Amino acid sequence: MMMDEWNLTPVEAGGIASYSLFGMMVGALIFAPLADKIGRKKVLAICMCLFSVFTLLSSFAPNPAFFSVMRFIAALGMGGLMPNVISLMAEYSPKKNKVLIVTAMYCGYSIGSILASLIGMYVMEQLGWRVLYWIGALPLLALPFFMKQFPESLSYYVIRKQGAKIAGILNRIDPDDDYKESDDYEFAKVQERAKGFPVKKLLKISVRLAHLRFG
Repeated sequence: MMMDEWNLTPVEAGGIASYSLFGMMVGALIFAPLADKIGRKKVLAICMCLFSVFTLLSSFAPNPAFFSVMRFIAALGMGGLMPNVISLMAEYSPKKNKVLIVTAMYCGYSIGSILASLIGMYVMEQLGWRVLYWIGALPLLALPFFMKQFPESLSYYVIRKQGAKIAGILNRIDPDDDYKESDDYEFAKVQERAKGFPVKKLLKISVRLAHLRFG
């Protein structure tokens, strides 16, 4: 429908789709290192806003050029979401079930893609292609709940020796215990493990994901 509206050739349509994939790659390279500086929770909130707002703006595109730019910026947010969500899931998952939990979470991305295609087949026939991009703005509604309830990475606080923040999160996870700011959180060990080039760590995550998906 979009191709008909803008008289796009298959090559031009494929180019627009590839801009989104390139945007996801760039987003992962930008936001994974940034999370080490400002925290994964803030980065996830930024990425949610980027993806939702610019997906919504894509629906008002008057031409392919505007649409491509909006989709690229939205893809930056999507690319930044995945590595940071995976990192947080791995950090908070029980050790014995970590691989299963992270893999199950990652399957949500693929399942969502399938559902979006199935819904799109019906919705576009009735309401047009632009409605699909309105739906893409829905994550913004979850942002206040996310900011209030979602925890920051423990390693982020450990590296900065913020014992009070760590104790608060641990007491939410395990209310029966009584964690205090003065407890030994092995700051030195975590800081040593945190050393290194962030993009290199991102590549290691990608290799692990490929191993989980393809064996």
